[in-house]
Amino acid sequence: MVRRPRGARGDSGRRGGSGQPPTLLGLDGVNKRYGSFEALKDVTATVRGRVIGLLGPNGAGKSTLLKSMLGLLHFEGTARVLGFDPRVEPFRVRDAVGYMPESDSYLPSMTAVELCTYAAQLSGLPKSAAIQRAHAALYFREPGGQALSPGGGLLDRPEAASEARPGAGPRSGSALPR
Repeated sequence: MVRRPRGARGDSGRRGGSGQPPTLLGLDGVNKRYGSFEALKDVTATVRGRVIGLLGPNGAGKSTLLKSMLGLLHFEGTARVLGFDPRVEPFRVRDAVGYMPESDSYLPSMTAVELCTYAAQLSGLPKSAAIQRAHAALYFREPGGQALSPGGGLLDRPEAASEARPGAGPRSGSALPR
């Protein structure tokens, strides 16, 4: 899920004269190696639209590409995400892009409220707002459902959060109060 931040460079987010959607991702010769293993080899693409999904078998490089584009991994080549260079402005990229990691994690020493508050603070919310958002996320969860991704998916900007797993978030179509 992508949210265009204020002041983002590149496409304005509106369709241009050609009717093309905005450029989300521009890649030119992107490479990523883990030792001698080439996880990404000369990836060149222009991706337009508002939401993307990557499909492929295990080991195809999907997670490596996403982590590289979020500025979490060093890579070679040229890349732009919503007009930002993830190596130079990784925090601007991560502020604009909603990302759900492939595996959940938690800190066993924390209560649910503490974990949600911590995740919201990592997303940039002040402590008082993080506590309120944590309580709201836990209150609005479905019975037996998950109130958030541990990465803060429903805490940082609940109006734009979603998860791909059935039953893993709030009721379909609902949004948490700000």
